[in-house]
Amino acid sequence: GFFKKHRDTEKEDGMFATLVVQLPSSFTGGSFIVSHNNHSRTFCLDDPATAPYQCHYVAHYADCEHEILPLESGVRLAVIYSLCYTGSETTKPPPNDLSKGSLVAVMNRLNKSNSLFAIPLHHQYTMASFARLGVGALKGWDRNLATTISGGASDGWEMMLIKVERTDSELEDYYDDDDDFKEGVPEIVQSFHEDGRDASALRRWMNRHLKFKSCGDDGMILASKDSFDEMWGDEDSSRVLYMGNEGPRRETTYSTYLLVVFSNHGVLERLCRSDFNGALSMIMMHPEKHLDSALAYMEKATPPLSSDNFVTLYELVRSAYPEMESSYWKSLKILVLCLDAQGVANSAVAAILASLVKQNGWTKEETEYIHKYLERCTGLGD
Repeated sequence: GFFKKHRDTEKEDGMFATLVVQLPSSFTGGSFIVSHNNHSRTFCLDDPATAPYQCHYVAHYADCEHEILPLESGVRLAVIYSLCYTGSETTKPPPNDLSKGSLVAVMNRLNKSNSLFAIPLHHQYTMASFARLGVGALKGWDRNLATTISGGASDGWEMMLIKVERTDSELEDYYDDDDDFKEGVPEIVQSFHEDGRDASALRRWMNRHLKFKSCGDDGMILASKDSFDEMWGDEDSSRVLYMGNEGPRRETTYSTYLLVVFSNHGVLERLCRSDFNGALSMIMMHPEKHLDSALAYMEKATPPLSSDNFVTLYELVRSAYPEMESSYWKSLKILVLCLDAQGVANSAVAAILASLVKQNGWTKEETEYIHKYLERCTGLGD
């Protein structure tokens, strides 16, 4: 038997590789060829001195292209295993050669007030593995890359994992020999924080600001033009739409995976301006890094704050600052003023504030901003 070139799909949750165990067999031909990232290796397993008497095996990552050439004679027996990782802890990365390169040095020289870029990953992944392990799901070179960035770069950098899709279309014109081809616009369809938490709140901001071009073309993808074109790989799906007299239109979808690296210096403020819910997700992930910056922005811009976001931020403030200290008072005032900026008093939040006033014995002079808000809520300002 033989197999044409293909990639394995994830047959089980956590599958990352395939193991082929060839049982003792007598045959000729049937070479096993594994290809990845423009490199290939051929395994000839028909040695007459060993094949009839010993087991042979080949293991490869699930996303590697592989094929088995036809047998020329004889019979081969093999058992196929899916290699799966079912734990929740990240595994130890392989020896890291990237640390000897210049990536970290370049990152540390970038302007951290306005830095955002992405690096194509060499392997393919499933969203289930990203959600469960985050960057711990990365393999080989990709794992080295993430380890280098997190361990070697200075503070102020964050990572995200994204899946990007692009759908090209081509119209076959009955009346013109030239087909009408249109390259699709890349769009982020899945995004995860480095710990695996869903980052969909940041997706809109990322789609707006990440320029999907090679750095050589003033884009933000750290790849040469050729590497950028190759990162899309083989098509994921294709369909034909029949458009009457215009002729059929073929739509072909490609996908790729990238590690997004961005500076949290200045990025948080830009995110607060464009998508406050997305910024809140970022703040909750690392409040020790972002809470002070978020409060500084809120004090300056007074963005309208929903009752749910008020409660979330208030809990972060309570955890970060001891009650009754100046930083606590200042932060609470900022939250209440932003809540008031929404223009609609919320009775549930007013009840929380009224309870704080009563519990701590705050006078109107001490917390005028809270009493002012309470007075807008019927029956709660007395």
